[in-house]
Amino acid sequence: AAAAAAAPVPEGTFDAVLAIEMLSHVIDKRTFFRGAARHLAPGGRLVVCGWMRASHLSDADVREYVTPIERPMIVQLCTVEQYVALAADAGLAPAPLEDNS
Repeated sequence: AAAAAAAPVPEGTFDAVLAIEMLSHVIDKRTFFRGAARHLAPGGRLVVCGWMRASHLSDADVREYVTPIERPMIVQLCTVEQYVALAADAGLAPAPLEDNS
């Protein structure tokens, strides 16, 4: 994410930034969202598609269902709410969300 965020591309260049099944592998998600916001043209869209953690899971559910995915794949699954907060922190306004699970 840091390399992409520091890409030698003028700010406001892209109409869209796509993050397809990769964001869970990014360690510094805040840097990713800030870089995406910087490289988007006014009115541009960031599209995120990937595995996410349900926000209502108990600690036992996380241990049983999430940890077995995260540990061997070295990923961090975030909730939709966490991604929305990161987007807002980067200055992006969330569009309507669509759950296609």
